[in-house]
Amino acid sequence: MNEWEYITLDGKHSSGAEQKLSVYLFFDVHNPLYNLILISKNSILFCFSLLAIGSLTPSLAQSSIINFNGRVDFYSDAPQEQIRAESEQLIGVIDTVRKTFAFQVPVKSFLGFNSELQRQHFNENYMESNRYPQLSYTGKILGNISYHIPGEYIVKSKGSFRIHGIEKEEIIENTVTIKESGISVSSDFFIRLADYNIHIPRIVQKKIAPKISIRIQAKNSSRP
Repeated sequence: MNEWEYITLDGKHSSGAEQKLSVYLFFDVHNPLYNLILISKNSILFCFSLLAIGSLTPSLAQSSIINFNGRVDFYSDAPQEQIRAESEQLIGVIDTVRKTFAFQVPVKSFLGFNSELQRQHFNENYMESNRYPQLSYTGKILGNISYHIPGEYIVKSKGSFRIHGIEKEEIIENTVTIKESGISVSSDFFIRLADYNIHIPRIVQKKIAPKISIRIQAKNSSRP
C-alpha cells in the first residue's frame, strides 16, 4: 500500500486497508494521471482515469456516484503583501444517495504566487509537499439536493480537511447549481494556518496572512 492512498466516501482518509469500510477511493499518488478505482470490500465496482473525468461513463451514469473536476484558488491578504495562487487539478466525487463526498488536489499543482521563489517556499517550507502531496476534504452533505430538478441549492457540508498531514473537521457553506448542461459546486471559506501546523517565521509574518481565503469551483458535465 506504499504507492496508494485512499479517501473514503465515509469521510475517512488512510493509507492502509480497512475491510469494515464499504467504499474506497484509491489514488495512485505517484501517477500524474491520478487513476481512480472504486471498490466495495473485495469487489471492483468500476475503474476510470481522471484524465477523462469530464464525462460520465455508462457504468457511472447508472450509479449514484457523480464525478467532478475543477479549481481551487487561495488568497493571502497581509499588511505588506497579497498572494494569490490557483490549481485547476481539483478532482472529486459525490454519492447522491449516501450524501457523502471526497475531493482532492495536489499541492504542487498550485500556480501563481508573486515569484517562482515564493512558490518554492510554499512547497518546501510551509506545505512540505513532498511529504504531504495532497490536500483533501471528505465528509457528508447536510442539506437536501434534488439532483434531477434544475435550480440553485445552498447547503452546508460537514467534513474533514486534511492539510499538511493534519485533519480538522469543518462545516462550510456550498452552492450547488443544477442545470440541463450539468452540475456545479462552489464554496468560499477561510482556513487558519495554525490549525494545520503551518508556522510562519516572524520575519515574514507581515507578508503572509494567518487566515487564508479559499474558493472551490467544480463542475460535472452530466447529471445522475
